[in-house]
Formats: sequence, structure tokens, C-alpha cells
Amino acid sequence: ADLVEHECLRMSVDLYSRRLLHRPDVVAEVDTNDERREDEEESKTDDVNKNNGNDVVVELKELMVEILSTWGDVDYVGLSGIELLDENLSPIRVHERNLSAQPRDMLSVAGHRGDQRTLDKLVDGVRVTTDTAHMWMAPFVASRGARGTASQIGRQWLKIALDRPKRVCALRVWNYNAPGGTERGVCRIRLSADTRSLDGVLVVRKAPGVA
Repeated sequence: ADLVEHECLRMSVDLYSRRLLHRPDVVAEVDTNDERREDEEESKTDDVNKNNGNDVVVELKELMVEILSTWGDVDYVGLSGIELLDENLSPIRVHERNLSAQPRDMLSVAGHRGDQRTLDKLVDGVRVTTDTAHMWMAPFVASRGARGTASQIGRQWLKIALDRPKRVCALRVWNYNAPGGTERGVCRIRLSADTRSLDGVLVVRKAPGVA
């Protein structure tokens, strides 16, 4: 189906399971660094009130994010942060041990020993920033047609594997926000929860390059 714009509750709209399960043709815009911290709590409150508790909650242990494209960079892809929200829109604790990616990060690239743009930065709590020391970046292999093993979903992915199943309502994303390098941000993604595919291609808004 053709991608269409959908009605955003706010600039910082969260990606709710209801929209994934029942609106597979939607382009969802998820959080980027153009929002200030003081807006986030107000956003959560507004979203709860406007949806009247009718959002579908998905119980999952693993969330797979298949990365399909960047905002223009053909060599690298990155993010500043990710967050899962429970049915009350409260953050679900995610540790470095819960994260994996293919490729993992810049340390998998020859000559990048000591590079700070590692996978753990996605959950270090510093999201609204232009400091690349708090961002994740990896080679963008999807552009080269690289394929994973049969057990992997898609060609390039990021996975959150929780310690135990949780009831999840939303995924929140902060895109790669390095000044002059926002083309490395994630553009199009596809999600899977455990063995269930959450159909549809979703678009993550490009970061502004300022904090």
C-alpha cells in the first residue's frame, strides 16, 4: 500500500501498537531531538487523554527493528536513543545487555578502535544532544544488499530483548542528531514483536542537528 501521512497528536507523537496493528499503511513519525525535555511529560499526558486508554498493548519479550533506509547516507546509520513505554506510558527499563544489532556498532569497523558511538549509548539516558559520544552509529549494510541468516529479520536490524515479557504500548525514538550528519539518521523501519510481524513501513523523522 502507498505510504500516507497520519494525524499526529503532537510533534513528539509516540508509535502506538494500535496504529501498527490496524493501520499498516501509515507513515508514523516518532520522537526526534527537536523536542525539549519539558515537552515530554506533557506529551505523554496529552496522548493518554486523547486516546482514552484504547491503545492496544502488546505483550512481548523481543522487539526487532529492521532498518530499511537512512536520510541519505549510504555508508552509516545511527540513532541518539530509544525507549519502550508500558501501558501507563512509563519507561520500561532497558539495559545494554538487552540490546543487539547487526552490525553492532562502529567498533565492528576496522580502524575504529576506541570509537565512542557504541550500542550502549542508545540507553545511556542522554537523548536530546548533539554530542556524538552519546549516540549509536554502525555501518549501513542494507544499502549494500547484505543479508542476515535465516534467523534474522531483514538485512540490518536492532533488537531489544527484555529479561522477561512486558506489556508494551509504544516505542519512542530519538534520531541521530550530529550537526552536519543528520543524513545518517534512520529513515524507514519495519517492526516485529517476538514471532509476530507488525506490518507496515514506518518513517522516523529526521533530526534537526541542534539540541
